[in-house]
Amino acid sequence: MRIGELARHADVRVSTIRYWERRGILAPGARGIRGQRRYDAAALDRVAFVRLAQEGGLTLSEIRGLLHGFPAATAAPSRWRSVRAAKLSAIDGRIRALRAARRHLRATISCRCADLDECGRRARSARRRDRQ
Repeated sequence: MRIGELARHADVRVSTIRYWERRGILAPGARGIRGQRRYDAAALDRVAFVRLAQEGGLTLSEIRGLLHGFPAATAAPSRWRSVRAAKLSAIDGRIRALRAARRHLRATISCRCADLDECGRRARSARRRDRQ
C-alpha cells in the first residue's frame, strides 16, 4: 500500500508516518514504481504498536528503545518490563500532582479574599501551619 493508504488505515497523518521514519520508529517504505513508498501489512502492526505505546505515555525515544535497544530475539514481555516500572511510577506521581492541583483549585470556590495578594498571604499562612 502507498503511504496515504497506510495513513488512512492506521488513522494517522502522512506527516506522522514520515516523522516516525526519520526518528527510526518506522522503517521507510520500499520505493516502488515511480519512487512511491510502498508498505506491507506489517507496517500497520508497527503503527498500531507505536500508538499503543504512546497512549501508555511512552516517548518516541522510549519507543525507539523498545524497538531497537535489545537483541532481536528478546521477547516483547522482557522489552515492556524494561520501561514499565519507571513509567508507572512517573504516572503515579503525575496523578498525585494532578489530585493536589484539583484540591487547590476547588479550595478557591470558597475564596472571599479582597484581592489576589490576600489569597497569597492566606496560602503562605496555611503552608506554615501545615509544616508545624
